[in-house]
Amino acid sequence: MKNVTTQRLRRLCVTAQFCLGLIFYVLACTVIIPLAFLGAKIIEICGFSSTPYKAAAGSVWLSFSKALVFILVGDKSCIFYDKKLKNAKGKALVISNHISYLDWMFVWNSLLALGKESIIFIAKKDVGVFFLVLGIKLLNFILLDRNIESDKKNLSSACEHMKKLSSYALVLFPEGTFIDRKTHKRDKIYLEKELALKDQRTAKPEERNNHMPVETTEHNHNVLFPRPKGFNLIVNEIGKLDYMINCTLYLRTPNNEFPSEYFTIEKMVQGLCNDYEMVMIYEHEEITPEMTAESASWLYKKFSDKDKLLSQLKGLKKHEIKLLLAQSNDTQYEMLTPATGVGYSIFLSLGSLFVLCSLVFLATMGGKKAFKGLVFLWNKVFSSGRVWRVLGLSNRLPTELFSN
Repeated sequence: MKNVTTQRLRRLCVTAQFCLGLIFYVLACTVIIPLAFLGAKIIEICGFSSTPYKAAAGSVWLSFSKALVFILVGDKSCIFYDKKLKNAKGKALVISNHISYLDWMFVWNSLLALGKESIIFIAKKDVGVFFLVLGIKLLNFILLDRNIESDKKNLSSACEHMKKLSSYALVLFPEGTFIDRKTHKRDKIYLEKELALKDQRTAKPEERNNHMPVETTEHNHNVLFPRPKGFNLIVNEIGKLDYMINCTLYLRTPNNEFPSEYFTIEKMVQGLCNDYEMVMIYEHEEITPEMTAESASWLYKKFSDKDKLLSQLKGLKKHEIKLLLAQSNDTQYEMLTPATGVGYSIFLSLGSLFVLCSLVFLATMGGKKAFKGLVFLWNKVFSSGRVWRVLGLSNRLPTELFSN
């Protein structure tokens, strides 16, 4: 009974701290993001490159965002990375599976830990709801709305900008959304339709299969089928790439549930997700002709490999994953734990304390005013005796309940 009460109290404290921190975070972003954007514009007007400035601003903003989110989920993430990535420089494309709402934050943080610069994300337009428009421009997010024509324009413009950079890491989640029971079922139905089209021997090839490679005959269990159209568009528009980073995200869940269904926003806010242990596995990939010539087949194969790897990882803890990866003959992995950013956490905690004190002050002042209002109402209206005479209580209650 005592343990249950302690757990509930801890969860309540976590939720309260997060809510106070969120208020401070939103207020700070509302002021700081426009100022940071203005600073970038001034640097560009002066004829200098704003890329280092934007990278620094993005790193600071990410650190505060992490500090806020880690109140709910803790900081137990770890990275297993190919040794080649530490010294890899230049232009890189990062592809990753998508398993939760927080993937972009962990990927961004881990890429910074691996020494990557100018990190650019391609995301759904819906993501823009969570940030100010100025923040999106400052952080170099490329937002797509899944309309191929408008997306072509956005990507072409973004790729022209990236061609001018000497190095960057362009992050893409080819699945388009994270995996859960609904999207997984949709993938199964999609595969069945594609296989049915393949069986139509008399149909034209373009009618039999417009999307899925011929060799794909089974659905994945841990990842969704990637969307090759957008990937192909990016690869063709972006120009020369120096290398690719293949990222696999893994979250251990009870009963091997889909992470997005176990680690829900509701559970996080309630303080029920302190076992959020994100594991990120990064592999160095060479750029091959197949990647551009047969991009759909290449991408489907990569995600099929991810599916097999995730099946091996199911239920494993960090030290067990380390042993499993050590058995790899092709890749030498090293383990890294990203920095926690204690200073940002302390600053956010002080901000939360400031918000709490402000709310207490406002509540106190508001309470005093409300009390004075009640006194005024009683003395001016009820003490006149009219109300009591109407109710037949004129001689039974005092004319003044409160005295000044």
